[in-house]
Amino acid sequence: MEFSINKIMFSEALSFISSIVPERSARPVLQNLLLESDGEAGITLSATDLEISLRIHLEVSDLKDPISVLLPASRLNAIVKGIGGDDLKLEIEDLKLIVKTKFGRFQLPGADVIDYPAISDFKSEGAIFIHGDDFNDAVQKNIFATAKGDTRYALNGIFLNIKDNICDFVASDTHRLSLVKKKIRNPDASVSEGIILTKGMNILSRLAIGKDVIEINITPNELLARTPTATLAVRRVEGMFPRYQDVIPPKSDSRFVVNRDELIKNLHSIGLVASEETRAILFGVSPGTLSLSAKSENGEGIVILDAEVRGDECEIKFNYQFVIDALKAIDDETVEMQYNGAENPARIDNGDFLYVIMPINR
Repeated sequence: MEFSINKIMFSEALSFISSIVPERSARPVLQNLLLESDGEAGITLSATDLEISLRIHLEVSDLKDPISVLLPASRLNAIVKGIGGDDLKLEIEDLKLIVKTKFGRFQLPGADVIDYPAISDFKSEGAIFIHGDDFNDAVQKNIFATAKGDTRYALNGIFLNIKDNICDFVASDTHRLSLVKKKIRNPDASVSEGIILTKGMNILSRLAIGKDVIEINITPNELLARTPTATLAVRRVEGMFPRYQDVIPPKSDSRFVVNRDELIKNLHSIGLVASEETRAILFGVSPGTLSLSAKSENGEGIVILDAEVRGDECEIKFNYQFVIDALKAIDDETVEMQYNGAENPARIDNGDFLYVIMPINR
């Protein structure tokens, strides 16, 4: 079997596929990608680590004969990324892959597909439709708030809650919570929810960029997603996600508005003298100003920013990195934070994005 393919397109697909392939595995077969073709409708590249599975379809030219073969994913990805030329010619014969370009030739050993695990197909019944850039935006405004290796396994993912024509994207590590609401098209009036592995959601968000629409279906065991050229399956995280509605504080009349870029810059500066353990910075809110201060074994410092303040004066401590994470997800020139005393959570609202941050009370 042989075919010609655009190098950039092939390299991009291999990069996505390789992000699924485990570097080490008790099942060495998983370190391969599966290349398939029926000899007529292009080729399909697939990979799985048993938690996430990805299949990408590519159009090729001069395709001859059907084929199904396993190939070393990371090595093939590195070779294609490194060689020059705009187009590649691939030949597969006797489970060996030959990659040809006008600059050179590579040969890689392949393997039989008999032991490769099956990959889920997309199920259309009950699927919802969402704009690709909306999906990417929601994931990027959630991913930093997911728990990292937390023993509360249910927090190691992004929670999707689908009802009517809205999908809630939610993440929390118990110290902060991120919520994004996106409009969807829900032709079957599906009601579903599930906690989806962070890594899988990040891969899907990258696949979704620039796509007019992607399809999503949450089944009892996994999230299935489909773009015009790819199908992704991501295992659901076991457990119950906390009732996030109960965590969100009510809106408050006490608030400050400050320049976003200035706040980010000064949080970084004051963060240099904050405790490395707590990363605590004291926010001092008073008429017309917001002060940021920290004191630890690393030193001490204070800066005072102009701010539009309404409501009560307050001193409240936050992990400064948690605040920066939210600010980076906002494009507006200014940011508003609402608060209700030093011991209660504060909130930042920005369009369809809501961020709740717990204060540090020690």
